[in-house]
Amino acid sequence: MSDTTIRFPQKFQGIFQRSQASFAPHLQGARRLLNQLNIPAPLQHVWDYVVVDNPQPSFILLPLLYLSLAEQLGGITPAHQRALPVIMLTMEAVAVMDDTVDIASRRSERATVPARFGVTQATPIATILTATVAELAVQIDPRLVQPTMNFLRELGALQIWEVEHSYPEQTDWDEWMHHRYRQGQIATEFALNLALMYHRQPFFPTTPAYFFAQIMQDIDDVVGLLEQRAQFGEGCDLQRGRVIAPLADACDNNLQLASFINQLWRKKQALLNDTHQPTLQQLNQHVLEAGLATTLDRLNQIAIACEEQTPPALQSWMRDVICTFMARLSGIGLAQTQVA
Repeated sequence: MSDTTIRFPQKFQGIFQRSQASFAPHLQGARRLLNQLNIPAPLQHVWDYVVVDNPQPSFILLPLLYLSLAEQLGGITPAHQRALPVIMLTMEAVAVMDDTVDIASRRSERATVPARFGVTQATPIATILTATVAELAVQIDPRLVQPTMNFLRELGALQIWEVEHSYPEQTDWDEWMHHRYRQGQIATEFALNLALMYHRQPFFPTTPAYFFAQIMQDIDDVVGLLEQRAQFGEGCDLQRGRVIAPLADACDNNLQLASFINQLWRKKQALLNDTHQPTLQQLNQHVLEAGLATTLDRLNQIAIACEEQTPPALQSWMRDVICTFMARLSGIGLAQTQVA
C-alpha cells in the first residue's frame, strides 16, 4: 500500500461507523504527512511496514475518539488536524510496546513488529518511533510534547509493572486489575484531553475516564475469550499469568477453579513451555461459564456510572460511545448490555 487509504475497524459500528466518511479525510491527511517524513534509508523498510503499508493504524479507536469529541465540542479545527499525526504515530509506538509485552504475533490480521522483525529489534523500533513522535510534536505544536511523553512514560512503567507481577497471588488481583485499567485510563485521557485542549475546555474528569477504561478493557477481554483470539496469535492471558475481569469473577464464583488457577500459575515456567492448547481452551471455557455473567452485570453498572460521572454537556456523546462498545458484545452473540 503506497497511498493513504485507511481501513476502519469493521467490528465496531455505531458512532465509529457513522463518522467514517467524515473522519477518513482527516486520517488520510495525517497518514500522508507521516508517509512523507524524511526517514533514514536503513530504517525505511521498518517505517514502511509500521506506517506506510499498514492498512489500519494501530489503536485507531483512540484517534477516532479524539476526532469524535472534537466534532462534538464544535468542530474539528485546523489545530486538531495538525495534531492528529502525532497521536497516530504515538499509538504505533504504543502498539510495539504492547505487542512485545503481550508476546503477540498478530495485530489487525498482520504480523506484529516483534513477530516481523524480532523481539531484539522491537526496543530500538519503539525508541525510533518515540523519538520521531517527539520531533514531530515540537514542529507541530510544542504543547503536544509534555502530554505525549508523560503518557508514554507512564504506560511503559505500567507495562513493566505488569510483566514483573505476572502470575500474582489471588490476594493481589485487585491491585493488578487497577494497574491494568490505569493503562486504558491514561490512553483515554491522552486522546480526549488533546481534543478538549484545542477547544479550550477543561480536561476530562479522571473518574469517568477510569470507568471508560474498564469498559474498553473488559469488553476486549470478554470478546478475546469468546472468539478464542489466543489461537490466532494474540496471546493467552491464562498462560501468561495476566488477570482479566472474567477470570477474577470466575474464581470468586468457583473456589475450586480459583485453587486450580493458583496451582497452575505456581508452575509458570512449565505453563509457558506448554504447547497443549486444548487444556488452555478448556480452562478459558470454564472461566466463561463461571465468570461471564458476573462480568457482564458489572459492565452494565460501570457503563451507567461512566455516563453519570461525565460532564453534563458531554453525556449524550459518552452514551453514544459506550453503546458502540457495548454493541461489540451483541456482535459475538451476547445480548447487548443496555445503558440506563
